[in-house]
Amino acid sequence: MAKYFHPIEPIHEKYPENFQTRRLENVTIIGDGTEVVCRQEQRCYYCTVPGIDNVLHIVAKHFKVEQPPVINFEEERPPADILPAGSAVAPSLSDEVEESRRSLQDVERTVSSRHASAEDVAELRSRGIEVYDDDEPAPENSRAQSSAGEWFAPTICPRREHMNLQEFYVWLGCNFFMACFPGIPHREDWWSTKPISLREGAPFRLNAYMTKARFLHITAVISFTNRKTPTFLDKFHDIRQMLHSIADGDQGKPILWRIKLQEGKDRPKDNHNTPQFPSEFEHQTNTSALMLEITKPIHHTGKVVIMNSQFCVTAGIIALQNVGVFGQALVKKYGNFWPQYVPGQIIDDYMRDKPLGYAATFKQIIEGKEFLLHCQNDDRDVTTKIMSTHGIIQPDDEHVTNRFIDGDWKSFRYVEPLSRQNQCKHLVNEFDIQRHDPVCLEDVWTTNWWPIRQFTFLCSIAEVNAINSRARSRKENADPLLPFRRKLAVDLMKNQIGINMSRPPSLAIHGNERAVVVAHEKKTRPTYMGSWDHARGTWKGTKTAYILLKCAVCKTDTRVYCLCNPAVPLCERCCYNHEAEHNSQIQ
Repeated sequence: MAKYFHPIEPIHEKYPENFQTRRLENVTIIGDGTEVVCRQEQRCYYCTVPGIDNVLHIVAKHFKVEQPPVINFEEERPPADILPAGSAVAPSLSDEVEESRRSLQDVERTVSSRHASAEDVAELRSRGIEVYDDDEPAPENSRAQSSAGEWFAPTICPRREHMNLQEFYVWLGCNFFMACFPGIPHREDWWSTKPISLREGAPFRLNAYMTKARFLHITAVISFTNRKTPTFLDKFHDIRQMLHSIADGDQGKPILWRIKLQEGKDRPKDNHNTPQFPSEFEHQTNTSALMLEITKPIHHTGKVVIMNSQFCVTAGIIALQNVGVFGQALVKKYGNFWPQYVPGQIIDDYMRDKPLGYAATFKQIIEGKEFLLHCQNDDRDVTTKIMSTHGIIQPDDEHVTNRFIDGDWKSFRYVEPLSRQNQCKHLVNEFDIQRHDPVCLEDVWTTNWWPIRQFTFLCSIAEVNAINSRARSRKENADPLLPFRRKLAVDLMKNQIGINMSRPPSLAIHGNERAVVVAHEKKTRPTYMGSWDHARGTWKGTKTAYILLKCAVCKTDTRVYCLCNPAVPLCERCCYNHEAEHNSQIQ
């Protein structure tokens, strides 16, 4: 075929219309050699084509020889034809064997292709030939077998590369960084090879921190539990351990204060219909048990817990009182029913003729405890009610509010229970607004896998908690969400956990002498060597001679590193600064 000849320009000029399918004839081979074709060195024929003055070459496997030459090329000759002059061929085969090799007729097989008889095997072994018989085990398997072991269900495949903490933070940082820029339809745009455009695509590229293939692989296989799958159906198995680690803290350091998983009708049960993962408060009602579970870390501390109307359950307020926690909840009428032990209509009738800001307490004795209903008129024809077992009707001088009634502004002071309730309500509302404004993490970090969505929700809560906690510790206003998220994402992507350059070691002083523990010297990585293999303590081999790695400080391509830590690539400038810092500490 004409398209296989190189260079292709003379062929294209002579046959511009059909050079892709045209077959050339009367081509003469004038020599052979090695040429680079398709980025590989391949054996080629040098040819002359009728009508073309240039000498062309073609890969030998693409050339069909119709008229064999008188003398073959050296590489195509049989080994006996290229022996040096004066050398003789050593007789290695008998005449009978040579005759059998030259014969084109079938010969009788010594051993059957399917199965060898015991006599055949014994005869071959008597001649010193090693024979592998299918009926005999391999020598390694001839020993007695051990029965020690156990049955288990594998949950982690050793073939998959384990992700360390540093790489997990990079993956997490990539997700946080992408959540700073809504409106990017495809995540692949962050690793696009196209130039950055103002009209479409992502405004940055993340290739310098993690490859797209690695990011997608981690996203596809990440798991939030390393526990065995239970024998019963547990729809929450994938997140149960994560919630425990985040809220309770595996080492006593929780990230969030408390999380309770509301399983409802999906609570797992075993084959005997027995509910699994029982609580120590199973004897309580559902809402009461939830209130006790949420407040468990502060039991017997005398602290106050403020709750919304979903927890206005008298039994729960009394149960908290029994464990040394003072709870209060906003009372709300659901449909035609008031909560148990709340005479809502009686309270409304009593408070109807009272002025704005008037407050009173309705007391009952339930299970030997004082059950209080604090009431206050805080709007026209509206009486706010708080159920609790504590509190007094004392106006808060710092909590003054205004209402526009009958064409005039009127002010009053909230009493202590309602002041706490309203302040906490505003704190929760501000938290939700702060989490969703301007871009909520869950809205950008889209996924169809339910455990990832739960993890994203917890990350968004922890993100706002971190902003507010830092502001309180610095006694400053909280940072806006997006600038904080962007800084956090960059720090996560650039983290050096486990691969940080060790600082110059302290000097061991002996009398008037100083001994430097680690030497700092600029080195260049050898050829055909890639990154550092921590497991083997040496370089990883590559097929390319000069592999460039990113500098750990400025991300410049380099082959330089410091002798103190070969695993950390450094460019010339950063290595110089590293040595200078070490030398200044020595002085």
